[in-house]
Amino acid sequence: MPHDLNKENHPYKYGYGKLYHSGFHFIDLLSELIKINDLTDEIKKIKTGKIYGNIFTPNDEKDVFNKNDYFNIFPESKNVKVYQVLDTTIFERYGEKNFYGQLNFYNFNKSLITTANLNLLHYGFSRRGWFKSRDYYKKNGRVRHERVTINVGPLLTIQIQSYQSKEIKDRTNSKEETEPGGLEHFDIDIYRNVDIIGGKVHEKIKLKDLYDKNIQNNNFIGYNEKSREEFLDNYFYKDDNVGDIENEQLAIEILYSCSKIIYNKYNHMEKIETIKIPKEEN
Repeated sequence: MPHDLNKENHPYKYGYGKLYHSGFHFIDLLSELIKINDLTDEIKKIKTGKIYGNIFTPNDEKDVFNKNDYFNIFPESKNVKVYQVLDTTIFERYGEKNFYGQLNFYNFNKSLITTANLNLLHYGFSRRGWFKSRDYYKKNGRVRHERVTINVGPLLTIQIQSYQSKEIKDRTNSKEETEPGGLEHFDIDIYRNVDIIGGKVHEKIKLKDLYDKNIQNNNFIGYNEKSREEFLDNYFYKDDNVGDIENEQLAIEILYSCSKIIYNKYNHMEKIETIKIPKEEN
């Protein structure tokens, strides 16, 4: 909300928004998917990329949800100065609320090989129904709604969904937490052209299929927390360099190009940016 934007523990006033918060995780995932092309023949390898994008800013938001809307929903906002002057306030160069990107990746022939759509939303579904701010990280109405769709031409589609209906503070030990709306909802649906690649036409993988024993014993700490635990265990005890900064070159280049989209928006420039593809190591 507008009165949160200038808090010291909120990065918006310093120009950082969704992209540099949880948005990078999806860029990192995208880069790993793009690098799969390096495992195929030369003509499918990615050599260059382009991105066209846009952002939704706090300035946009104050027209979408104006001061009269706040006055109607939260009457106490009438006594707060930031809302009294909201229609004339300019949040110049504040961090973006949403980032949208259309990314295209090409081979050495300039043929389009892979496309990606990024819709990174902070201004999305929330459980916040109160005016006064609470814990900014976990208890201020924040819920997760995430969806990833991977299409591999006529061969395969993978859909990953994670939809919460409540905050993490409302966690229970019930198996229902792995169902849609639960805190640990995480479903994977795989659709295959079985006449070509074999396997099942449709396969559904649920979180409880992966961690059922832990869930039954009530010692499951959550799949985000579990992934962090495994990552640290591998790093400290198994000499595993997965996630090494040297492996993040493509993700960083994509992030850099997305950052230029934000710069262009604030400087009233609409243009397509080039994504530099790191050279393969011999």
